[in-house]
Parts: sequence; structure tokens; C-alpha cells
Amino acid sequence: MSRDVLTAADLPLLRDGVILANAGHFPVEIDAEGLIGAGEVAASRQYADDLLTLELTDGRRVHLVSRGHMFNLAGPRPLGNSIESMDLGFALQARCLEAVATGAVDAASCVVPVPAAIDTAVATSYLDRKYPPR
Repeated sequence: MSRDVLTAADLPLLRDGVILANAGHFPVEIDAEGLIGAGEVAASRQYADDLLTLELTDGRRVHLVSRGHMFNLAGPRPLGNSIESMDLGFALQARCLEAVATGAVDAASCVVPVPAAIDTAVATSYLDRKYPPR
């Protein structure tokens, strides 16, 4: 987890119309409350589907999706991650653990990226099940 990756101190660096959305795992990467309460914010406007626009004193606008929470959980029907993406992630984790347990990879391979052979095996297996050969 990386806390406060983007804070009010970063406001001068942001271009007009920037859209800030959190793709992290926790709602702490963007310091939303700090941005909203910053002295450079002249006004704010809340829109449907959890979009907040901060109007800065110099005229720039900063759009904040879901007040810094994960944007896949934003909107009127927050769906989170699709079952397909979760399935692929768990399959990759299981295959990597299997490779470590059987000694097929050494300790250096236990950190990102996933070994190419495992990545290919999981992707092929998924595609074969989702789109069987004709």
C-alpha cells in the first residue's frame, strides 16, 4: 500500500481538466480530503455517479473520481473486479506457488514478473475454456 501518492502539494503540477482515479487497492493513494480542503480550491462541484470537480483559484479544474476510492467501485452500479480477472489472478498465483513448491523456479523468480511459461499456460487455459477450439 502506498499512502499519499498524490497530495495537495501536487496541485501545481496538475494540468487543467486532469482526471484523477485510483486504481490501487486501498483508498489512501490519493489524499482526497487534502485536495478538497487545499487553499488553491476556490469551489467544488459534485456530479452524478460520484464525480467531483475541484475548481482552483487559477481557473484550472481537477476531476476526482469516487473521492479517491477505487474507480472500479464507483458509479451507480459498482461492480468491482470481474470474475474473469479474479479467476486469472488466482490461477496465476496458484501456478506460481506450484512452481516454487516443486523447485521449477528459483527465489529470483518469486517476484514480479510472472515467469513467461506460467503466464502463457494460464492465459491459454483460460482462452481454451472460454473459447473452445472448433
